[in-house]
Amino acid sequence: MELLVNRGEKWTDNEDKQLLEEYNNVNDISTIAKNHGRSYGGIKARLKRLGVLENENNESDTETTYRPKRTRTKNKNKVLITIDQNNYEEMQNTIDSVQEDVITIYKKILKLENKMDYIIKLLESANNEKKEPQEDEQYVEIKNKTYIIKGTNVYYINENNTTGKLYGYYNFETNKVKKAPAEIEV
Repeated sequence: MELLVNRGEKWTDNEDKQLLEEYNNVNDISTIAKNHGRSYGGIKARLKRLGVLENENNESDTETTYRPKRTRTKNKNKVLITIDQNNYEEMQNTIDSVQEDVITIYKKILKLENKMDYIIKLLESANNEKKEPQEDEQYVEIKNKTYIIKGTNVYYINENNTTGKLYGYYNFETNKVKKAPAEIEV
């Protein structure tokens, strides 16, 4: 007595693949049925659904099936797949849906890039604004340029709003800046 352990069970992609390989190599439905734990009729019906076998009276079920031609190729890495028309249309709908999703995601990415560019510009402009002096610092403007005073030293302001080279010295009594002598290389 045969054990039909998979009778009525859902077919998996791997089992379909194995069925097609066995049918192409063995071509004996009874042997294939034993290997899969399914009935002869179940194997035959599945082969029809996969488009490998035609129905009796040469009619198809509800859709036309695409039957592959058996060909020998030098490249053994090629895989032959058979798909019935319903599955083909379902796959095409899935592909169309995925394409629409990809386009939607792409548009969202572009919006995010625009928002990121805007945020970066805001951050850059915030960095370019003068920062508030610390307790021991104050800003002074000399000849339309802003400098930082720390103690009695007056410094240039770098591009990133940090203290640069020494410009001169501040005299609190006269409220004037005396320019530092130029550095001399020895």
